[in-house]
Amino acid sequence: MNEIILSQKLQALARFPILDAALIKEIGAILRGLDDWSLFRINPLRFASQYQMDPAAVTDFFVHGAKVGLLDFSYNMVCPGCGGIEYSHATLDQIEPDMFHCTTCNYDVASNLDDQVKVTFSLNPAVGEVTIDPYTGPQDYYRYFFNAETEVSPTMLQRQQQDYRGFVVMEPDEDGKITFQAEPPRAFYRLWCLEVHSVLYIRVSDQKSALPQIVDIELVPRGFSPTEVELAAGEVTLHVHNRTKGKCGMNLSFTDFEQIVRILQEAPNTWHPYLTGKMLLNNQSFRDLFRIQSLTPDLHLNVRSLTVLFTDLKNSTKMYGQAGDAVAYSLVKKHFDLLIQVVRHHSGSIVKTMGDAIMATFSSPQDGVQAALEMIQEVEPMLALFQKDGYETGLKIGLNEGPALAVNADDRLDYFGQNINVAARVQGLADAGEIWLTEAVFGSYGVEAILRQHGYQLHKQSALLRGVNRPAIVYQCTLPKT
Repeated sequence: MNEIILSQKLQALARFPILDAALIKEIGAILRGLDDWSLFRINPLRFASQYQMDPAAVTDFFVHGAKVGLLDFSYNMVCPGCGGIEYSHATLDQIEPDMFHCTTCNYDVASNLDDQVKVTFSLNPAVGEVTIDPYTGPQDYYRYFFNAETEVSPTMLQRQQQDYRGFVVMEPDEDGKITFQAEPPRAFYRLWCLEVHSVLYIRVSDQKSALPQIVDIELVPRGFSPTEVELAAGEVTLHVHNRTKGKCGMNLSFTDFEQIVRILQEAPNTWHPYLTGKMLLNNQSFRDLFRIQSLTPDLHLNVRSLTVLFTDLKNSTKMYGQAGDAVAYSLVKKHFDLLIQVVRHHSGSIVKTMGDAIMATFSSPQDGVQAALEMIQEVEPMLALFQKDGYETGLKIGLNEGPALAVNADDRLDYFGQNINVAARVQGLADAGEIWLTEAVFGSYGVEAILRQHGYQLHKQSALLRGVNRPAIVYQCTLPKT
């Protein structure tokens, strides 16, 4: 590790007011002591847990670290079945917009930002060369191509060890071979290469071969050729020619998909938390530091569950006329400053401001509701001072939760979809000091309890929202009048 450049990067981070100087120093010391594997695809949430740090503060450090060139982003496509990292991308617009195929599980996976995009950070090569060799053996190969946050159950691990038949590494234009005993038909064997996302399926007949069988296979950039063979039972040697331009590893395993599915149902793997693509897009530091003007204009990424919050100031136009531009602008700016702090505090991000209104997004309804409650708590006392001077105004909030598309809109990250429109319409129902929620938000675990703990009265209603074909169930949340 280049100590001079590392120190320069840490000094650059110290110039960001949002980052704590002690945290910068502590993480810098930790990075100096990590080995290469630990500096590769760092998960900020695991890092925070391991070193007993605040996850939000650690995530902000890593995002800022990517900005100053200390670290590099990696967007990893994770299979929800096996935990395989099928693809790893350097930028958002490289993410498969709809789905990707898992070679190991042989099925298509929806490319949603909520779960299947894992965001990690690796040390920038200018700071230190991280040397990772996934080809020292099957364990390092697995470590490289599979998610570190997927803890395989003991039952599944035992099954994988029993099914393992061989592993071989080939340089470009090099040949490799695996010899094994093919058993009579019960399932099949798979020769899989994750570098080219390809599998050769080997089916075994009920006949027995008296002589050893040799199968010649070509590994080209598009995968194995052939992709399927049928052999007799007995000794088999797979003779593979690597015609790609890169080093490749091959694994041979016996495969019974029905048994694998049964094991996953009875003894599922454990998934530990990791920073998802949705969490990153809802991180205010990421929005502040990284613009998306360099990305493709037709960027669209799926978010399965996004919590959207809209605010507005009641009678703001009238207040401008009464108080004058200077006074009104001062109020709007102060209230924006407070809202931004609250959104950041609850792991959300400001998508855009519209006059004196904001649109913010959160990774969960609970975070969004907590933010709405704090907004009312922080902003209303400030507005009360203006109300004493005769300026009748108040904060109105509406929230909705549901699927959305992350898109590139005029060189900034925005969201598109009916659920965004619904959130705006629900905010339009609110009066000063009120929070209105859709049924999707209100029905989320713990939301009703959070509201009642803060003393809110809840009124269930049916409302017609413009652009929605049928009446919607909404909840009016108000504090008792004193």
